[in-house]
Amino acid sequence: MSEPKFTPGRWAPYFAGPDDTWVISQGAIAKIASRGTATDTEELDANAHLISAAPDLYEALEQILDDMGEDGLCVCPAAKKQAQAALAKAEGRA
Repeated sequence: MSEPKFTPGRWAPYFAGPDDTWVISQGAIAKIASRGTATDTEELDANAHLISAAPDLYEALEQILDDMGEDGLCVCPAAKKQAQAALAKAEGRA
C-alpha cells in the first residue's frame, strides 16, 4: 500500500476562538473544518469526534484488509479490537 498523504494521527478535537472554529491538533493546530452557520452543538461535537477518528479508522481498515489476506475470510481478534476502538472514538465513546 502507498503512504497516506494526510497529516498523520493522533488527532484530537480542539475548539478555538470566538469564531467557533473546530480545528484538529497534531503537535500544532491545523484548521480543517469551520462551524459556519451550524448551530446544533450535538452535531458539531459528533462531527469533531468523527474527524478526529479518521486516522484511526484508516489504520484499522488497513489492518483488517492486511489480516484478511488473499482469501478475505479471516479477521484476527486484534484487528477487530482496533476497529471497535476507532469506531468508539468516532462516536465520542472513547
